[in-house]
Amino acid sequence: PRDIEDAARSAARTVTFTRELEEGFQFLEKSRNLPGGVGLLMRLLMPFVKTPTNIALEGLARTPLFATSPRFWSAYKAGGIERDKAISRATLGTMAGTTAAYFTFQGNLTGAGPFRLDDKQALEGTGWQPFSFVYDNDQLSPELLEKYKSITQVTVGPNKTYVSYAGMEPLSTLLAM
Repeated sequence: PRDIEDAARSAARTVTFTRELEEGFQFLEKSRNLPGGVGLLMRLLMPFVKTPTNIALEGLARTPLFATSPRFWSAYKAGGIERDKAISRATLGTMAGTTAAYFTFQGNLTGAGPFRLDDKQALEGTGWQPFSFVYDNDQLSPELLEKYKSITQVTVGPNKTYVSYAGMEPLSTLLAM
């Protein structure tokens, strides 16, 4: 049926981050298409708009900030499963973010690292890797380590193993925050 096909297409656009931008963000795309210098400058500064903006919005939809979004209130007012999904998206995302903060403070999760290049390079010299889960070397079996290496970037230091979480959007957005 047409309604199921439309719902499937909408879901596909959401999970691939290719849906049309929300009304408040459409100006980004429109400004890139302006003729002349402004449009050219915007295309140079922002070669891609829709996908990165949708990734950021999906990440933010999993925080308490989502309650400020028209999309949240539209889903909330729709009631039923749409309301439940909006509430659960924000609360579960907040829980994941809080858990990530706990793991970060315990030294089991890394973010961007130091801003000074020398400090960052010194840290990377120890085997440290940005945006990664951190394990003691004896926590991962050789089989599991090889599996991780086949799907993401892994750095093994003298005492710690770093497994990148890059590419796990929108979860990685929450972890990186």
